[in-house]
Amino acid sequence: MKAKAYVVHSLPGRVRIKVPERRGDSDFFDDIKRRLERLDGVSHVATNPVTGSILVQHEGEIADLVMQALGADIGNLLELALHAPPVAQRLCLEMAAIDRNIKRVTAGELDLGTLASLGLLAMAAGQLLYRRQPAIAVSMSWYASELLRRSCDGNAIAERVSD
Repeated sequence: MKAKAYVVHSLPGRVRIKVPERRGDSDFFDDIKRRLERLDGVSHVATNPVTGSILVQHEGEIADLVMQALGADIGNLLELALHAPPVAQRLCLEMAAIDRNIKRVTAGELDLGTLASLGLLAMAAGQLLYRRQPAIAVSMSWYASELLRRSCDGNAIAERVSD
């Protein structure tokens, strides 16, 4: 299956490509690097599997580089998307991934909304304890309760309280 690649930034002679769905896959990014370095006009390739990023320094126009890359065997690994997903969509995907990891680590006991609520309540308590900004403490407590209200329905809360 081809991975979707997004051109996220380009300048004359330099282009940054993101492949978010293959983040953490060092073998994939090493393979892409070797393949890109073989292309005419490419002077340097740097990959970062942790961020899912590929930086290509090249001569000539980016369109020529893209056409050459997709025509070569790189086209078997990557599908170039014309536009990166909107920032809000990328943020939602990242937040969902964080939420899944929190649930996995805590065996389903916590989720991102609950953890954020606890953090807000702790900061509100700190504001009250050190007598800094009581009004801010009230706002933080309200936001914490809203997060909890939105992440749990009434039955789930009642079940938790009865346990």
